[in-house]
Amino acid sequence: MASTRGQKQAERPRDEVDRIVEQWATDLDRLPRNAPVPHRLVEQARSLARDLVADEASNGVMIHGDLHYENVLAGDREPWLVIDPKPMSGDPHYEPAAMLWNRFEELAAPDRPLSVRDGLRRRFHTLVDVAGLDEDRARDWVVVRMVLNAMWAVQDAARERRGRAPAGARSSEADAPFLRPARAPRFLPK
Repeated sequence: MASTRGQKQAERPRDEVDRIVEQWATDLDRLPRNAPVPHRLVEQARSLARDLVADEASNGVMIHGDLHYENVLAGDREPWLVIDPKPMSGDPHYEPAAMLWNRFEELAAPDRPLSVRDGLRRRFHTLVDVAGLDEDRARDWVVVRMVLNAMWAVQDAARERRGRAPAGARSSEADAPFLRPARAPRFLPK
């Protein structure tokens, strides 16, 4: 997606997507059936996660691991500069999801109620096309990662009800828990 020409060799990835996502699928197994996340989506994400991690293509390529708009900057030497990597051995199709869960204000238009959905589709297809990714595989990763975000939001809300707000939560984040990762994934150092 962004050029890495002339950059130093990145450190060896500490994690592998398949191992991490397998743990997340196990976490989905423990999500109560009455959680406010459609059960069919939880089942779909769990099944997709296990299918994706069983595929050898889910490892072997160094990926950024935290690729989203706040980590892609306009550059001087190159058109784009990607910062703050969380290098992992993984599947490049894992990356587009984070590019879909922010900057909604660019998609919304009061006179076009379907603009967010249409804008997300355009953004997804642009990312897939520019990166040369398989649309179905990228979509599968998006489903997995979005349901995981929903699960984490449910878990964070439960902790808040018990009087334990998630670490680093800000009041503005509480207003839109499903539009952002509820917390940094456990394997990403902050």
